[in-house]
Amino acid sequence: MSASHPTLTMSGYLPRIAENEIESALRRRGAVCHYRDSTDLEADVVIERLDGTWIAAEIKLNTSPKAVDKAAKSLLRLKEKVARPRVANLASLLIVTPTGPAYRRPDGIQVAPITALAP
Repeated sequence: MSASHPTLTMSGYLPRIAENEIESALRRRGAVCHYRDSTDLEADVVIERLDGTWIAAEIKLNTSPKAVDKAAKSLLRLKEKVARPRVANLASLLIVTPTGPAYRRPDGIQVAPITALAP
């Protein structure tokens, strides 16, 4: 890889791989999209299921507690910003990592390695 192709880095590949895996697994069960607003609040993946429930996910290459906390903070900000009727349909907030254990944080956010997302 040359320095002239900054998008061809591992930090660029993991979100794409995870998005593709999620979309492939859920293609027939709902829609998969990305969220970003004018304040740069974003979710790497938003899954809207056919039953109206939805999942917001952040995909992180770095599994450090600081990186996971930052992703969790972003997801919680998104939850606060969403209209109340939509929050009622929120199924899960998820942080996808490349490795490590799957666990639920005290704030309710699920953390899981990409390998745990297989159907």
